[in-house]
Amino acid sequence: MDLQDFTFGINRLQKFYNKKLNPDQDEEYFQRIKNIPQKVFIRAIDDIIDTSRFFPAPGEFKTYWYQWQVTNPEQIDRDVTYCPDCHGEGVLYFNIKPRGATFDREYEYMVRCGSCENWKGEIGKWVPKKTKQQLEYIGLTVIPLRVWDTSEDIARDVRGQVPAFGG
Repeated sequence: MDLQDFTFGINRLQKFYNKKLNPDQDEEYFQRIKNIPQKVFIRAIDDIIDTSRFFPAPGEFKTYWYQWQVTNPEQIDRDVTYCPDCHGEGVLYFNIKPRGATFDREYEYMVRCGSCENWKGEIGKWVPKKTKQQLEYIGLTVIPLRVWDTSEDIARDVRGQVPAFGG
């Protein structure tokens, strides 16, 4: 969103809530939410006016943006490059059996792919970042992503895992 879109939207809020931001507050507010797309910002303003009793904090717009991304993943503009490690997904999955465990269960973990930037916009920086070679060097096997073609594939896989009952 650019400054003009922000100014238009924030003026709507200021009029509705009868609150005026000073220039420093205005600039700080813009800096905190400038990465939110204009169409999401305008939609958030409409929803906030409909539901909120008080002038929103920048965090309310960020929360709205995160929720919008989860519910509208197909509308997120994402530049994906081919990556031989993660096949463009931006993440690598691997299994680990806990040390000293007396059972056979392994836990699935994921890391951001260290060979590409495809994880940006999908996964936060708090998730560790490693390359496939780094994981293999410490003895872990990267699990290839399984893409389901149809719901029939899912049903066939589930049927194969469930023991036959009766009959």
